[in-house]
Amino acid sequence: MGKALVIEHDETGPVGGVGERLVEHGFELHPFRVLDDPSDPVCTKEFPDPTNYDVVVVLGSPWSVCEKGPIESWIDREIDLVRNAHRSGTPVLNTQIPDRPRGVLRSSSISTVLGAIP
Repeated sequence: MGKALVIEHDETGPVGGVGERLVEHGFELHPFRVLDDPSDPVCTKEFPDPTNYDVVVVLGSPWSVCEKGPIESWIDREIDLVRNAHRSGTPVLNTQIPDRPRGVLRSSSISTVLGAIP
């Protein structure tokens, strides 16, 4: 059975259908919730090592990587996690949350890792 690391930013960003498909294909889900309280977007938790997983799924978020102010306590660590997964050959899937008007952070973190956003 494969292991999927699922990065959730708060309780409003569950893995949903993507998680169901992963489970159907034999993956065990390992959620990591960045924030306990989205009204206070500070995280001091240690981020998991993505190389311990077969796939990394990064869910959408209302914050933008281009506006680091509110998320400066953790966004660079998340970008490093995605970078380490990419460098090690661990597949990374990022998803958007359609009902969030600014759910672009994850594409931006992937884009940052791949050099599209400085």
